[in-house]
Amino acid sequence: MKIVIDIRKLSNKPSGIGMYIYYFVKGLMKYRNIEIFGITDVLLSDEILELKTLNLNIIEYGKEVNSNFEVFKYFKFIETVIDKEKPNIFWEPNFIIPINLKKKFKDVEFIITIFDLIPILNPEFCSLQYRVYFKYFLHKTIKNVDSVIYISDTVKKQCEKRYPHIKEKNSLLNYVIIDKEEFNIEEDLKDLEYFLFVGNIEERKGIRILLDAYEKYIKNGGNKGLKIAGGIRENEIESLINNRIHKYGEKIEYLGYVETDTKNSLIKNSSALIFPSYVEGFGIPPIEALMCGKPVIVSNIEVFREILGDSGNYFDISNDYENSVNMLYEKMFEYKTIDEEDREKLIEKYSSKTLSEKLVRFLENNIEE
Repeated sequence: MKIVIDIRKLSNKPSGIGMYIYYFVKGLMKYRNIEIFGITDVLLSDEILELKTLNLNIIEYGKEVNSNFEVFKYFKFIETVIDKEKPNIFWEPNFIIPINLKKKFKDVEFIITIFDLIPILNPEFCSLQYRVYFKYFLHKTIKNVDSVIYISDTVKKQCEKRYPHIKEKNSLLNYVIIDKEEFNIEEDLKDLEYFLFVGNIEERKGIRILLDAYEKYIKNGGNKGLKIAGGIRENEIESLINNRIHKYGEKIEYLGYVETDTKNSLIKNSSALIFPSYVEGFGIPPIEALMCGKPVIVSNIEVFREILGDSGNYFDISNDYENSVNMLYEKMFEYKTIDEEDREKLIEKYSSKTLSEKLVRFLENNIEE
């Protein structure tokens, strides 16, 4: 079986989608009957360079793709690769294939992964340009692909409600691989008295609520620090963080985007991870923290209930902003840790072996059909 995968979201400072690609590609590379070609724009991240050293066949576009317009040129490049390599499968893990490749390559199985419908269901968190692009091209993409992979049942239900015809496609519900081996879980766990947020710095991640709840926590006798790690997506949130740093000094620390090893160390040394998102399709950092035996404080949204079960410390997030702040503030003083039995179940549920095997069976069945 030959498969071509678009791995561009792994190319530079990868976040959720990039790490999803990284772990699944590593998982697929263990199968000798699968020949993998990864297409990317550039090779800048440690993770993509690691895959290259592991002898992944990587085909480089040679220019960083930073705009929707440039994406079309990039996919014309992908078209030439498919034409040359003649794979059984082309997998686009990043939602959208903006040109109809199926029309030209009828014998190729086209698969996409859908992570969320945030630009459609929660447009207030996205730019107008991206909302228009996403809505138009996701609809066309769904029409022109053979199969869909969902990263959570929450996303699957949203898609089937929004696009009833998507039920006619072959589909797979398969969670995100989170590899415990990355953490050296059995050693170096400490509590250095700080709360941690890891993720993209944007409004929908609940950063504003986090900062206001933490301010109330400090004013009412709390003494743990707050570390925030992630790439800035919105300047207004960056200004808000800088304002609080100026106000509270060393208590709050913004670390910027951090590489995987640094992120893992931050998790292992934290008191608890806080992830107060308004909306998500999944949520990798809370699971990583739980695998390390660290408490997680998360918003009470459907997908977190699905993926974390009873292991999370939930607070209500709603249109009542002050109530949301108060609920998170209270959780900062009182939270539970995951018990060992639940931690072991979590490790198995999101293991590379479990989820890679499930994906391979799906790919093989699609080819046989």
